[in-house]
Amino acid sequence: MYHNWDITEKKEKRKRRMNYGIRFAVEYLEKRLGKRIGKQILYIILLVFGVKREVIKETIGYSATTIAKYEKAIKEEKIEGIFEQKYNCRASELEKYREKIEAEFDVRPPRTRREAQVRIKMMTGIERGLTQIGEFLKKKAYKRRSVGFLPGKADMTEQRQFLETVLRPVIEQAKSGLCELFF
Repeated sequence: MYHNWDITEKKEKRKRRMNYGIRFAVEYLEKRLGKRIGKQILYIILLVFGVKREVIKETIGYSATTIAKYEKAIKEEKIEGIFEQKYNCRASELEKYREKIEAEFDVRPPRTRREAQVRIKMMTGIERGLTQIGEFLKKKAYKRRSVGFLPGKADMTEQRQFLETVLRPVIEQAKSGLCELFF
């Protein structure tokens, strides 16, 4: 015979397991499909399987208005409307000159953001801060490179000795075809 507390304990265990499963599914779909679309697909799946709104709201992290909007779209059979990206952000003024800037930077890439800033101002007449220039370049797949340095305490006699005893003989062997050098 079950006591009342046994039933509530079983319900709590089932609820904890379901919440863990939902969180696992959220993480998996976010990794595979991206954060936004993964959550949206999981929301639709949970809604179809009859999971309560409160559980969905707390595990996925959607607000009540977002849930209401999605339910309305599902009822109207306009599910693709859920996946539309409706961003109201302005396009950068530099986008007008994007091809010109890319062509110039492909021929002669800038060494620093400051150099890119000056060259963009000369090409377009538009002045932007270093942060905005860096973001613009990052969107266009220009990566920032970290610069190496020479050690300050180099021993010149050891370097000369290495050159004479090790490196020059190997270079001579490579010239005669006995070995190959990859530098």
